[in-house]
Amino acid sequence: MHLCLRDVALGSALLNFFEKHDLGIVLGAAAPLRYRPGLIRTPDVSFFAWRHFSKRKLPKGWSLKLAPDLSIEILSPDNSNQEMELKRKECFSAGTKVVWEIDPKTRTIAVYRSPNRSTTITERGTLDGGKVLPGFKLRVKDLFKRAGEQEPE
Repeated sequence: MHLCLRDVALGSALLNFFEKHDLGIVLGAAAPLRYRPGLIRTPDVSFFAWRHFSKRKLPKGWSLKLAPDLSIEILSPDNSNQEMELKRKECFSAGTKVVWEIDPKTRTIAVYRSPNRSTTITERGTLDGGKVLPGFKLRVKDLFKRAGEQEPE
């Protein structure tokens, strides 16, 4: 349940941003994405620029046959480094521009612009949308505060 609070908190920050900046659509983990035949992924949160959709309408069908411009994963204790590396490679090879990996344990966000290169933002830093979400800014501390505190293990 706690992980859900984080994707809701982040999704809420993105939706607030999109009320002022009409750049595209934000989808949650219930939206399956078909990167290629036989490979379906469901990022926790994903963003697609409007340029992907003619007349700003999602295509028919139960899955989108494209990769998001921004893919967001909220790490859980079950995620291994190898699993996340594979997911990043799949995202970028399908056309994703940026991947954010949010780590609740370390309270950091790794921003990937390629499968193996990242910048880590701590609670003292600010996450920005770069070229994919121009103008988006979120203090990392505020994201974790909005998502609620968790009891230590």
